Amino acid sequence: MTALLISYYFLGVHMYTYLGLVICFVLWAKMIFHAENGLSDGFGRAVLITGCDSGFGHHLAKKLDCMGFTVFAGCLCPEGPGAQSLVEEGSDRMKVLQLDVTKDEDISLAKDFVQANLPEKGLYAVVNNAGISDWGETEWSTAKDFQKMADINLFGAIRVTIPFLSLVRASKGRMVYVSSIFSFFNCLNMGAYTVSKRGLEAFADCLRVEMASFGVKVSIIQPGNFGIATNILPKKTPQDIWDEFDYVRKLTFNQKYIEMCIWFSPCLPPRF
Repeated sequence: MTALLISYYFLGVHMYTYLGLVICFVLWAKMIFHAENGLSDGFGRAVLITGCDSGFGHHLAKKLDCMGFTVFAGCLCPEGPGAQSLVEEGSDRMKVLQLDVTKDEDISLAKDFVQANLPEKGLYAVVNNAGISDWGETEWSTAKDFQKMADINLFGAIRVTIPFLSLVRASKGRMVYVSSIFSFFNCLNMGAYTVSKRGLEAFADCLRVEMASFGVKVSIIQPGNFGIATNILPKKTPQDIWDEFDYVRKLTFNQKYIEMCIWFSPCLPPRF
């Protein structure tokens, strides 16, 4: 068991660098938004991005704004520091809007706002980026933990996709889904997250087949382990987990084992 945990640790330890995050954004933006005809700017085109408060969504919004796109940056907290920095540092094409992907009302209002403010070439893409993460063995979790993860990572993307498909189809654009390397790599302590991301990819794969005849592209992005840089991970301590255990689980898992799992998890920051 110790050898397995050590191997997981070294698989992930080198991923925790902001330099890697920047490189990821550059490659990501080029891959998604440079079409075969050599698209070099986004003037006249719009992109909707969910989860722009921080992380991938935040930096992608800034990048696409610099490329000339009209950016509809969906934020959970439009008055928060992340959203405000987009407003302050962005051009007049940067449109920050309230968008909680678990709320149908937010999504409906977002669609109305996007339709009312589209540039002449329409909605070029929707980037379903909003997501959360958690960690812990299955027996440490509850059904509600799995449900919460799926409600944002999977069903949040579905809620956004359905009402915006007609706008993307009109421009023969693309739907983009930010998944994870953990969608196929069965990482220790990441069961609920992996389940939600595999479901997201299955949905995207089905949609790709349906949209092909309309000239709409559907892309899946699988970033590596950038949990620390994107601030997506929950702030849990071994004591927090232990306090949630019932009597049976406390007999099965001791605190030292929990600490070891945290120490060697590739999904958490290295500890020296």
